[in-house]
Amino acid sequence: MPLPVDPSSLLDGETLSPAYAALAERFADEGVPLRAIARALKQSTDAVRLAVEEAVYKGKIVAVPRDDWPVGSPRDARSPSVARAYKVDDENLVFSCIRLFKVTRLQASLLAVLINRSEVSRDTLHQIIESRRPAGKEETNPKMVDVVICNLRKRLKPFSLSVKTLWACGYFIEPAQRREILEMVTNYANSPSQNAPTQATQNAGPGQTAGNISHTE
Repeated sequence: MPLPVDPSSLLDGETLSPAYAALAERFADEGVPLRAIARALKQSTDAVRLAVEEAVYKGKIVAVPRDDWPVGSPRDARSPSVARAYKVDDENLVFSCIRLFKVTRLQASLLAVLINRSEVSRDTLHQIIESRRPAGKEETNPKMVDVVICNLRKRLKPFSLSVKTLWACGYFIEPAQRREILEMVTNYANSPSQNAPTQATQNAGPGQTAGNISHTE
């Protein structure tokens, strides 16, 4: 959520150049931890933190990511996630989106990726659809991405939320709306009556929810 005070007014130390600050913002918007960004840019963690906090304050990105990767975590298990800055894990993010926006699990899975990344290619979204394809089913057409996004947009419209097209590439949700969704999800996930999926939802298959078993929507 936006910081109440401009971080640049609180720190007189080292700051990043505009080029490095832009890179730090981009990495942070993808959920890469602060210390990992600092190592990649060969800059101090304090300078990176200041640049990222300033970007959050100005509404350029959704949230300050975690400090670093979990100790001892293998490289291939490291998964950037903006949602984790809001203390919502990816599974709860998907579940909460299903319940909040009345979407299918497939739609919620794509929405979760759009929330966690500044932009997502059609190829990436199609890979998510394919990963949830039931065994024995034919490979889906890449145009299925557009169908799922179209239906997702209809579900988000009553909340004044929208998925925008990145022409010839993919889709994105504006930072302010990603932040809004995460705040809604955080409030929902922290609600005592909604802290775990129902048995019916847990038993739902790919693209299914307890009340909607369509895989293609």
